[in-house]
Amino acid sequence: MSKQLSEQEKDKISKWIKGGKKKNYTQLYSAASSGFNSSRFHGNCDNKGPTVTLVYNRNGSVYGGYASVSWMSGSGESVYDGDAFLFLLTGGFKNNSCKFTIKIPEFALTMNKDYGPSFGKGPDLLTFEDKDTEDCTDDFTEDDTDDDTEDTATHTDDDTEDTATHTDDDTEDTATHTDDDTEDTATHTDDDTEDTATHTDDDTEDTATHTDDNTEDTATHSFNHNSVMIPHSYNISEQTVEDIIGGEFGAVDVVVYAVEDVAEDMFLTTPWREMDLPTWDSKLQELLKRDIEEYWPLREMGVAENTIPYVNVLLLGPVGSGKSSFFNTLNSIFRGRLSIQARAGSSDSSLTKSFNVYSIILNQRPLRFRICDCRGFEDAHEIDQYDIEAILDGNIKDNYTFADKSRIRKESPFYRQDPKMHDRIHSVAIVVDGNNDPDYPMTDRVQEQMKKTQELMNQKGVPQLILMNKIDCLSETIRHNLSCIFHSPDIKDRVEKLAHSLRLPSYTVLPMKNINSEQRINENVNILALYNLRQMLRAADDYLLNYLDEFLGDKL
Repeated sequence: MSKQLSEQEKDKISKWIKGGKKKNYTQLYSAASSGFNSSRFHGNCDNKGPTVTLVYNRNGSVYGGYASVSWMSGSGESVYDGDAFLFLLTGGFKNNSCKFTIKIPEFALTMNKDYGPSFGKGPDLLTFEDKDTEDCTDDFTEDDTDDDTEDTATHTDDDTEDTATHTDDDTEDTATHTDDDTEDTATHTDDDTEDTATHTDDDTEDTATHTDDNTEDTATHSFNHNSVMIPHSYNISEQTVEDIIGGEFGAVDVVVYAVEDVAEDMFLTTPWREMDLPTWDSKLQELLKRDIEEYWPLREMGVAENTIPYVNVLLLGPVGSGKSSFFNTLNSIFRGRLSIQARAGSSDSSLTKSFNVYSIILNQRPLRFRICDCRGFEDAHEIDQYDIEAILDGNIKDNYTFADKSRIRKESPFYRQDPKMHDRIHSVAIVVDGNNDPDYPMTDRVQEQMKKTQELMNQKGVPQLILMNKIDCLSETIRHNLSCIFHSPDIKDRVEKLAHSLRLPSYTVLPMKNINSEQRINENVNILALYNLRQMLRAADDYLLNYLDEFLGDKL
C-alpha cells in the first residue's frame, strides 16, 4: 500500500506553490505499488501537468519536489521551470518543514526515460534510476556475503550485520527472523521488536513490506535505488542535504501526485487590518511620499531639525529574501525610474558580502534616513554576533566586509571608536520570503542565528518589524491588484503565523512586493513600499523617544 499525504501536509505544500491556492492532489504513481521502475513512472505521470513528488526515506525523512511543467520521457535534457522547488516535510536538523527555491530555473527538471522524477543539474534530487523492486538482482543475490562484509540487503550473523539475503549455519535467514541476541536492522525483528522491512509475527507491526493475515502487504523491499542529492540548481546546501539524508538514500516509497487548483481567491468584505490611510489611489502615493520627504527624527515631539541628522533602518534576513531589492524599490520611487543601486538577485549564497549604508537623494540632498543592508543569513556562513552587536551600536562603518569565522577588530579602519546617536541602528526590519511556510520561514540553522540576533536586539531595546516579502507570488489576484492584500484571508493567516514564528506581534508584519519583473515603477508597489518605510521610520522614532530628554536638552 502506498504512502498517503495528510490534509495538513497537502495544505502546507499548497501554500508553498506559487499562488498559494488550495489544491487537489491525485495520486499518479507509487513505487511501493508499482516498483521503482521508470517506465511505469513515465507511463503514469508524463504529460499530466503540475506534480508533487515525495520520497519516504528509510530514516523517516519525507522530502521531495514540485514541478509546474509536465514530466516527459526524454534523453536527459534539462527543462526550464521558474516555479519548481524542493522541500522537506519531516526530518532534518530539527524535524521542521522547509521549502528550497529554484536558483537556476534553466536546469529545474531533467527529462530522462530511465529516471524517476529528477530535479536540478546536480542532480539536486534524483529519486531513482531504472530499477524495479520486484527484480533487484543487480543490487543483491542470495549468496553474496561473507563474515567480514556488510551486504546491502537483508542478513546479519552473530558478529556482522549483513544486509542481503543469506545467513550462515549459525544464523537464521534474516529475511524472516532474527535470533535473541541480534537485531536485524533491515528486514525482521522478534516478538518485542518492530520489523522495519519484510515480516512481522502476530505481536509485531510490519512497517514496510509484509504483514500478517490482518495487515495489507505494502511493498517488497526498501533499498538503495541510486537516489542522489547534489546541490546545484536549487537553494539547498550540502549541510542541509546531510541533515535530511544522514547518508541514507534507501526509500520505502516514492509517490507522485497530480496537482490542480480547486477554488478561486476568496476575499473578506472588510479588511483584516485597518490602515491609517485614505483611499488606495495616486493621492495616497503622493501623501506618503510627502510624509517621508518631510520627515526628520522626533519632529512631532519638538526636537529641532538638525538635532539628529538621520535615523538608520537595518535590513536583516535569510539569503534571497529581498533585502537589497527593497532598497532598490524605494530608490526607484524617489528617482522616478528603476534603480539597481544595491546588488540583488538569486544565489545560494548572499550577494551582499558587506555592510552597506544607502541614502536616498532628492533635490540634491539626502533624506533623513538611511537603509543599512547586511549580509544574508545562511546555513553555510554565520555572521559573528559580535559583528551584529557592533552594527547595532554604530561601531561598524559603511563597506565593511564580513569574513567567515572572523569578527571586526577595533584597530580596523572600518571600526568606529566613538559612535554617536545617529550612528546607531534605530529600527530593524526582518525580511522574510512570504512564499515560505510561515510556521517555518527559515531553515533551522538560520532560525537559530535569527533567534540570537533578536535576543541581542531585545537587550538593546531596538524595535523590530517583519517585512513579509514576495506576496505577489501567493495569488494571481494580488499580483494584479496589491490593494486587495488586507482583504485576503490567506495573507492574514500567513501574517499571524509568521509573527508567531518570530515571536513578535502580528501588527509588526508588513506585507511587501518589491519591483521585480516590471520594467517601470508601479503605483500599487509604490504605495505599499512607502507605507512600510513610514512604519520603519515611526519605529525608529519610538527608539529615540527613550532619549527624548537628552535631545530636548541639547545634550547630544
